[in-house]
Amino acid sequence: MTATPRVFTERQKKKIDDPAFEGDSYSMADPEVYGERFYEMEFSEAVAGDYLTDYEVLVIAASQEAYMQSLTDAGVPPEGLSHGNRQLALSDAVKLAGCWDALATPATMEVLADRPPGQVCSEGGNPAGTAIAFTNRVDTSKLVSKIWPQLVKALTEKEKGRNPTSGGGGDSEFLLLEVSHIDGGTPAAVRNNELQRLRSHTTVRGEQSVCRIISNAKVLTEGVDVPRLDAVIFVNQRSSPVEITQAVGRAMRKSPGKKKGYIIIPVVVPENASPQKALQSSDFKTVWDVVRALRSHDSRMEYYISNRSAWLKNAPLIFRQSSLGRETKDNDIEVNVQQQLAFQLSQEIASKVVESIGDKQMYPRWGRRAADICGQVQTRVNELVERGGARSAFERFLAGIRNSIGDHVTRRQAQEMVAQHVVTIPIFEAMLAGSGFSHQNPVSQEIERLLN
Repeated sequence: MTATPRVFTERQKKKIDDPAFEGDSYSMADPEVYGERFYEMEFSEAVAGDYLTDYEVLVIAASQEAYMQSLTDAGVPPEGLSHGNRQLALSDAVKLAGCWDALATPATMEVLADRPPGQVCSEGGNPAGTAIAFTNRVDTSKLVSKIWPQLVKALTEKEKGRNPTSGGGGDSEFLLLEVSHIDGGTPAAVRNNELQRLRSHTTVRGEQSVCRIISNAKVLTEGVDVPRLDAVIFVNQRSSPVEITQAVGRAMRKSPGKKKGYIIIPVVVPENASPQKALQSSDFKTVWDVVRALRSHDSRMEYYISNRSAWLKNAPLIFRQSSLGRETKDNDIEVNVQQQLAFQLSQEIASKVVESIGDKQMYPRWGRRAADICGQVQTRVNELVERGGARSAFERFLAGIRNSIGDHVTRRQAQEMVAQHVVTIPIFEAMLAGSGFSHQNPVSQEIERLLN
């Protein structure tokens, strides 16, 4: 039993089929090796059955220029983002600041213009109490665990030093982060202790909200059972569908009081970039990879990808502009520009998802599948006409068709018409709702009379 079947991609299949390939290969899609699939349950079924908590993908965008300005105002120079002799990449620091902002109010659909970054708002629901952050390198994960709390402290002190009437102030509550690191070389006892701290973590301590985070590099995708986990964060790009699905599964475990598990993807949006240009950046590749991986385990995502209007209304992916760098003033044009960019990007994402993830082979494959089904239906129609009780009804139908089209219509062609009608008319009615096609077209009328 597995939540993530290990199967070969098309590229891997080509490599294995190459005569030059040497070695053994095993795929869970091969019934001769693993047997037939006994039972399958999708994410949507598990959520509907109350076995899993539903998920939401939160894409949080932050501006590098706004971040730099915030750090400068906080008195922290860029060279201060280091630990020992290692320097954290500026883009990663921007993402960490955006993630902190998202963890403070993960359930908020849209951040208010006057909300400082990292502020815990009662209107936005509870802050995330626990999270696991995924990075691509061990040294990056170690840096994240050391620098992230310092970064949050500097930005919090900066916001608390602002005039309370401007949205920040000393009375505001800001989310505190506690971050630790583990990797493949971490002793098992230490790793288990860190996971136990996540399980027993208390989000509110007195009047302070605290989020406990474990930063790791490729060791917490499998075999991790922390039902209270509120979020997983992809600090760096992830391309493996199996690893992405396993990571998402960590946040979907059921826990009392837990309403959703969040998948947080931070992206850096260049200053003054158009939505189209922003979506072409490498950061958004993680968004497409995550949606693509979810699509293979959740039929709802398949529907949203194929339907732009449904995506905009109900898709479990929220694009949010971080409040990082927003200095609100009367008639603040910059805030309005940021809000407009966020709105345009959320609209463009719907189109980009279809373009980047939509199955370009869907229509050819659907056509082949429809042809196979038509053949099966036609065989059944022939059995009913020749050996069943539908002969007289079919003869009346054939006479009606010949009267409408011509005497050249053969019995076989008439049977094909019936089969094609059965397969395609539900699609026509769904796409052309209210057109009354099946009630107005004379051929369709004859077939409907036969079927009835």
